Amino acid sequence: MTPATRDNAAAAPALLAFFAFNFIVGGRVFPNSVFVKTHVGQNLAPGVWEMVREWAPLWGLGMRSRDFPTHSLVLLPTMIAGALLMSRRFPAIGAFALGLPLALALSGATGGSHGRYLMPAIPFGVLLAVEGMDIVSQRLPRRWRRTGLATLAGLALAWQIGALERMGKLHGWNVENINHMQRFLAGTMRENASPGDTIAVNDVGAMGYFSGCYVVDLVGLVSPRRSLPENLRTYHPKYLVIFPSWYRSYLVVDPGAKHSKIYDPDSTCKYLPVAGAGLRFNTICSRDQMFVFARFPPQAEEPEKVSMIWH
Repeated sequence: MTPATRDNAAAAPALLAFFAFNFIVGGRVFPNSVFVKTHVGQNLAPGVWEMVREWAPLWGLGMRSRDFPTHSLVLLPTMIAGALLMSRRFPAIGAFALGLPLALALSGATGGSHGRYLMPAIPFGVLLAVEGMDIVSQRLPRRWRRTGLATLAGLALAWQIGALERMGKLHGWNVENINHMQRFLAGTMRENASPGDTIAVNDVGAMGYFSGCYVVDLVGLVSPRRSLPENLRTYHPKYLVIFPSWYRSYLVVDPGAKHSKIYDPDSTCKYLPVAGAGLRFNTICSRDQMFVFARFPPQAEEPEKVSMIWH
């Protein structure tokens, strides 16, 4: 049995279990998020280039002003060397570490905020880099081998000190952003909605966990993928908690109106903004402002003021 055959045989049970779970739970072999976040065949060349720019900072090569290299640049050439050297013994390691970004790009996906969809490849890349460092050190004269390997490893670890400090601060801001926007508005829903009320959101994570309501995911990650009018007609949510700019084509601004509104498809009700949360320093959320739209009868007067909380 060849190494490639052994790798495939070892991976097969895990993959089959993954696909079986998805099919049993959702009726498809892939989760809904795969179909929502991939766009096969669209903007192929720009997508591949963008993925390169997202992948490179993971290995010390920042390509944009907002990038900060996560790992030492030492790891990039040693990782490539390790992948070549291990290609016969353990081809799956190199294929995954280097192929995951390419697979995402070809499927029309992105690396996610701060490259989080690429992070599963990091441990495998580090394994390849260690192998590459070992081989490089063996090519040195005998008296320099230990010193050379220690120097390479030391440079890689020293790099992490600055990177971990920046990542720690960024993570702190990310958590604070989510708490001050999604979790804050989820708590507002918990306090104002009744048991069994339905809310429709475009950011389902914290909202679904902390609101205590039946949640419809307007994006389609955990709910059937439908247009906004279809979701309104199907679920008649009591509240919408959304980034309004995502639904600009459905916003209606009447002459003399104080606020924009959204009508349900049958014009039996309308949704008006009643509260919102804003971020002065946003590091993770897709927009700086999120609003709660409440359901009202068509003839209802608009609220004089929308309560907006800024953090």
